[in-house]
Amino acid sequence: MSVTPKQKGLFYLALAFAFCLVSAVALSVQVFETRLVQAKVAKQQSKLLDVQTQRRLLFLEKSAFASKEQLQKVAKQTLDMKVPKPSEIEVIQ
Repeated sequence: MSVTPKQKGLFYLALAFAFCLVSAVALSVQVFETRLVQAKVAKQQSKLLDVQTQRRLLFLEKSAFASKEQLQKVAKQTLDMKVPKPSEIEVIQ
């Protein structure tokens, strides 16, 4: 049995079509997987931003608390100040 040039051409055409079909499916899978990874990255970046914001707020709160404590310590020890009793408070206008 001999293969005619027409059959040979059809075989190569079918082979090229199959190759294109496989390539298209592989490309679709890669695009889908890339989108999944991008969504995960975006979610992690959002979490990172939230954690960084929370860290900054806690740092500011710590600084403010430390400053208040230090101020009270200096006022009591160095300046001999104390919190007045309610009966000692006078409102000045």
